[in-house]
Amino acid sequence: MDKILDLKFLMTKCPNCDTTGWFKLYPLGRCYHPDCGWSWYINPLRYLGCQVVKAFMASGHYAGKEIERDKRAGEQGCFWLALTAIFSFLLAIVFLLPFAIISTLIQMIFYFTQKK
Repeated sequence: MDKILDLKFLMTKCPNCDTTGWFKLYPLGRCYHPDCGWSWYINPLRYLGCQVVKAFMASGHYAGKEIERDKRAGEQGCFWLALTAIFSFLLAIVFLLPFAIISTLIQMIFYFTQKK
């Protein structure tokens, strides 16, 4: 898988030593640079972007799994395949986007209270 869409690692710059590279993204947008031992939180807007992308990727994954399940069960109608895919996509978005927004609000507290 392409690292740009992986979202487990993030291309950013360490604020301590100004080294640019791929850093592992921990919960709530925390990054850690093992070379200098510095830990920091990424910008909340960037974190929100990562969360929204993850929500859409997960909902597409759920929709695809639903289509595969219907095909294995012998459902032949395109209408029902499309309907279950759309419904599972929307259901995942309804549950994942609010979580992304709430976690971004919590992440903002950590971001603004970290030592610079």
